[in-house]
Amino acid sequence: RTPFTPRPYDHALSNAIHSIMVTNRGLHTSCNGNSQQNRLTPDWPDVVTKETPSEAIYLYDLDSREWYSPTYHPLNDPSAKNESEFGVDGTALFRMTRGTISTELTVFVPPDDPAGVYLLTIKNNADNPRRLRIAPYFEMVLAFQPERSGPLQVRHDKALNALLFQNPRNMFRSGWAFVSMSIPAERVETKRSRFFGAG
Repeated sequence: RTPFTPRPYDHALSNAIHSIMVTNRGLHTSCNGNSQQNRLTPDWPDVVTKETPSEAIYLYDLDSREWYSPTYHPLNDPSAKNESEFGVDGTALFRMTRGTISTELTVFVPPDDPAGVYLLTIKNNADNPRRLRIAPYFEMVLAFQPERSGPLQVRHDKALNALLFQNPRNMFRSGWAFVSMSIPAERVETKRSRFFGAG
């Protein structure tokens, strides 16, 4: 599917307890147990003129200082070719090509685990090596919407290479949610303003 549709094409990936919502334009939102009371990342269902993804993956070329994303959102890059494919096996597949960089992002929810999995493959089609920084972004709320969330308790577990989040005001579900990568994180940031920087 192309990202250029009048309205986004929504696709739900879920098991009995965990859900991820994606669109033909990219990542969107996740919830655990209850899509109203325990949203991991917020949903913006009433936004008509502009979609606001609360999950994204950014790639940054350290030498050329160029930004990439394996999905059309959030960069909306007109120089990138984006495609999405939704499988009957419960997967969402996003392909991106821009210049000599191509990516493939597979998103799914395992049948028996309360988690979402995002598998990213990056291919360098040039003869020269490339240095890319990967920056996943998840706007954690652990509530219905950010304005009802309040400050979260946050821990960085270096041994597990994970960020852990808990919302002590969430009456539906207690405990920690986590975000982790299979490669060691050089740096972590839990303040949205510092993640995106000025402007």
